[in-house]
Amino acid sequence: MSIKLNVKLVLTLMLGLMFLLLPGILKGHNIYAGENNYFYERAVNLIDGNIPDKDELSYSGRDFNYVLAPIFILSFLGKIFSIKFLFIFLPMLLGLISLYLFYLLLKRLNLNDNEAYLTTILFIISPLFIYSFGSYNILIFTLPLSFLALILFLKEENKFHKNLSLLIIFILGFFDYKIVLLFLLFILIYLIKNKKFKNFYSPLIIALISIAINYLPKVIKYGFGYSIKENYFKLLISDLGSSYGISIFLVFFAFFGLIYLWKIKYKNIHLYVAFILMLILSLLNKDFIIYFILLIFYLSSLGINNLIISRWESERIRKLTLFLLILGLLFSTYGSLSMVKNSVPDEALSSALTDLYNIGSRNDVVLSHYSYGILINSLGGKRNVIDSNFDYIPDLKERYPDIQKIFYSRNADLTKKLIDKYSIKYILITKEMKEGLVWTQNDEGLLFVMQNSQEFRKITSNDYAEVWRVR
Repeated sequence: MSIKLNVKLVLTLMLGLMFLLLPGILKGHNIYAGENNYFYERAVNLIDGNIPDKDELSYSGRDFNYVLAPIFILSFLGKIFSIKFLFIFLPMLLGLISLYLFYLLLKRLNLNDNEAYLTTILFIISPLFIYSFGSYNILIFTLPLSFLALILFLKEENKFHKNLSLLIIFILGFFDYKIVLLFLLFILIYLIKNKKFKNFYSPLIIALISIAINYLPKVIKYGFGYSIKENYFKLLISDLGSSYGISIFLVFFAFFGLIYLWKIKYKNIHLYVAFILMLILSLLNKDFIIYFILLIFYLSSLGINNLIISRWESERIRKLTLFLLILGLLFSTYGSLSMVKNSVPDEALSSALTDLYNIGSRNDVVLSHYSYGILINSLGGKRNVIDSNFDYIPDLKERYPDIQKIFYSRNADLTKKLIDKYSIKYILITKEMKEGLVWTQNDEGLLFVMQNSQEFRKITSNDYAEVWRVR
């Protein structure tokens, strides 16, 4: 039995390795597809031994208040290995470690073998796994560290393991306060269920100290920040275009899992509470969606098992339902891999950004959708008006609505006034922006103004992108 379990685990990890290799294969030679690797490479070049006060390109100049831990790790390892090698190897290595730790955590939570393996496999084939370990980012550190901390903390009889878990909690605060808060939520529910609430005080104190050290100075200086209004339902569901959301077919499996749990009613009250709290947090802040999905994997594994063993009035309908849901789940995975393959910058966008790099000066400001901001810095070599690093931007509450007015207003005077306010000299327009990312019609807002005003001149264009100059 032990040999069989080991073989199943090895096969599961091999499946994980295959999915870790796929993004690199699909991207081909362009390992920088997406924005993460571009950002971290530029951040490492900026620190160069000392932490700068400013990042002059992001938001046309902002305080260098990024999360420093992943930047320092890359900088340190970059002295031993090439950055390109680290961008390929490190996410893959930590992805495999995360899978193994995730499986161990599930076993520690007393899941049976089938539930543990199936939950791990659902993790592997999910958009979340591809998103998390497809590039260098914070998640490649926070996921394995949080899994390890939970495993160690649940070994309450071993003081060394418990103290080591507290140390990891403290370290996690240097990456992301949200994972620390979720760790506290998880162990609080666990300890209340097991009537050991007194064991909660030490992780609570350590977590608060870590958060206070890493985030209190930023909150005092910048406040709590401004939340960009986005379509959270679209972000929550991967089939609607989210890079890391939940497949709608996985939601169906999770629904059957909840039905299965409800058979024993209040014995699983802790899971119902965790589900509701995680759902609320995910709706309040999109970053929590990533961790909510991990709970969905477990509920879905229960749902799949329940569908397999349950009796329906029509056996044919039961099998057809199960087949269609699994097929839909696989199509969702295929969609995520297609997004990786088609992720920017492609050759056309890179060409437009190279043209942008070769004109004007480094201090020129470029307007585009925030998802292209980091690429404007790294490939275009110029300042952006906005990018996806929203945290701790003092004027974001004013800046973001102003950009929306520029995009959607057909009032040429108002548009020019706001363009002058942010010293915008170039505007990057992409095919994606014209096809739903910003506009849906060719004569909407800024598109109409640029086509009918002498203040704008198109200086370069191709099948995907065009660059306009403001006179």
